[in-house]
Amino acid sequence: LPLLRNPEFLMDNNDLTSLSNIQEPDILYALKNRFERECIYTYFGI
Repeated sequence: LPLLRNPEFLMDNNDLTSLSNIQEPDILYALKNRFERECIYTYFGI
């Protein structure tokens, strides 16, 4: 079975569309990490 989580190096990416699995927990985790680093802006879609 393939992994259901995204690799950690993708979680800090500016572009959330690069996540291999776009699921709510992964998106919230990535946004939480960006907020903690004060990098609140990200890309998602067009």
